[in-house]
Amino acid sequence: MKLCGGTLLTLLSAVKRARGNRVSFLGIRGTVSDPMMLACLLRLMCPDYQVDLSGAFRTQASRYKNCRISYAPELPLNEPRYTEGFHRRVREQYPQVLQSMDMYCHLFLRVEEQDRMEWLVRAILEVILLDPDMAGQGLYISPDGEPVESALVPEMEGFCLPALLVGCLDYIVTHVPLNTEGQETLREWILDKEEIHMAGTLRETIGCRIRHRIEVLMDQVEPFVPEPQSPCPDNADVETGGDNRSVQDLTDAQAPGSGAEKEPTGTMPAGPGQPVTGPNRAWTGTQMFLGINIFAGAQVGQIQYYQMPTTGGSSQMELLSLDTGLYHLFVVEGERFTERSFSLSKSVSLNRHIEPAIRDRFLDLGPMEQADLIRLPAVFATVNREGRETDAFHPALLGRLTGIRVLRHEISFEWKPLCPFPQQLLNRNESLFRIWHAPAASELEEEHWTIKPVPLIRNLQIAGFDPYQRVM
Repeated sequence: MKLCGGTLLTLLSAVKRARGNRVSFLGIRGTVSDPMMLACLLRLMCPDYQVDLSGAFRTQASRYKNCRISYAPELPLNEPRYTEGFHRRVREQYPQVLQSMDMYCHLFLRVEEQDRMEWLVRAILEVILLDPDMAGQGLYISPDGEPVESALVPEMEGFCLPALLVGCLDYIVTHVPLNTEGQETLREWILDKEEIHMAGTLRETIGCRIRHRIEVLMDQVEPFVPEPQSPCPDNADVETGGDNRSVQDLTDAQAPGSGAEKEPTGTMPAGPGQPVTGPNRAWTGTQMFLGINIFAGAQVGQIQYYQMPTTGGSSQMELLSLDTGLYHLFVVEGERFTERSFSLSKSVSLNRHIEPAIRDRFLDLGPMEQADLIRLPAVFATVNREGRETDAFHPALLGRLTGIRVLRHEISFEWKPLCPFPQQLLNRNESLFRIWHAPAASELEEEHWTIKPVPLIRNLQIAGFDPYQRVM
């Protein structure tokens, strides 16, 4: 038995989500596939690695999974910035690495299926038990970041899955040449052609040597709180795709009664759904409509807005009525905020980037919890377009929930928008809004619903955006 990149990827592939699911991780987007999973592991190991999911990469990813190679030009796993750099991050920045792996698990693996996760852990423990090169190794498989003697690991009864995978990946990248030695393990695992007709591609006996009960946990990853940072200064430049005005410039210039309202560049659409053409159209054109308008797609050069009808006239009094001690953060993939309701899977709801006390308070989603939840302000955001950054024309929405419906596999939300604001305001002030980030990743890159202990309205004002001047 051999624990190496190919054998670990084979096990992860056996419990990955359906291929049709699109995911976004550390700036890489695509459908769930073996090359995609390997590419995202490489980005997790080295955040500045530029992945090209071309045919060459896919070919080498297949060879790596089958333990035919240990590295290649497309898989530079023999470079110290991958091996030594990741090992150093595990030792010195363990909470950030653990959060990234937690995100990876929720995006790629069927973590809601407890039996499949238990099978995965048993299979990994069996390899650790039987791999002769594991003797005497210290594995970083504990959520507290402390190494555990490899001989003790197969006897453990409880595991934090992201922490176990971090420990395995750290061992693998520091033993890169061993990958080709995993071919014998794969031959033992993979059924021959005649057997495949009767079952899946892997033998059911994998992991059977681990006979004791295993508890697999996904809630031992504590939210990583970044160091406090100053909000955008009044005159700081924010990326605008060619328009170098700051967020403060955009908001102050449009303050009611300021006498300095800025006209958006180009021709305004004649009605809802009409495109605004020409380069670098400012998102602030949304203020020219009646009602709330949100960005609905398009490339720079063909910026398009849709008008959403008002519902009873949002007002400053409605904004004042919201409890400001906590706020909802909804991040979705694609443009779902064009209807009066949207849904999220239970697997991405209140289970990541959330403090345990807050999660436990609302997780039941009973009538009392729902009554409290609709009293909180909410940020409705879509996945960043460029990793930890997005363009200046990408708005998030400030709003509120008006209803919650718990279904079998998902949660449906009815919602009401109050006003848009630049999503870059969140990217540039992650600490202010308690948005988790690693050196090359942000929680605005993944679809989820969480609740943050932040006075949202006040902190938006600190960052340079005053909602009370924007509500319709």
